[in-house]
Amino acid sequence: MKNKNINWEKIVEKTRKEVVSKFPQLYSSLDFGAYIEADNYFVSYIFHKNDDLKEAENSGLTKTINQYHMQRMEVNGYPIDAINDCYFASQEECEKMYNGNWYYYYK
Repeated sequence: MKNKNINWEKIVEKTRKEVVSKFPQLYSSLDFGAYIEADNYFVSYIFHKNDDLKEAENSGLTKTINQYHMQRMEVNGYPIDAINDCYFASQEECEKMYNGNWYYYYK
């Protein structure tokens, strides 16, 4: 997966927008790394509150979101063998633990 493709960034961005649009429970999303190698990236979908994330995990919503994310990545043209599961977090936790800085949250 070392053949850089400038469309990877666009595919990841399009997928993130589709997922956030389909699931109104989500607060936001972010990604890191898709522009270096196709299989060296991750996407995180953000819930507003810790309780929102916990409820989503308990109800199976995070699993549903992950499945939809992976399906949309494939449909949008991302290399199939490079598609990774997505991550989940809450804005509340990032603000509390890292003053809202997602770089330090994931470091």
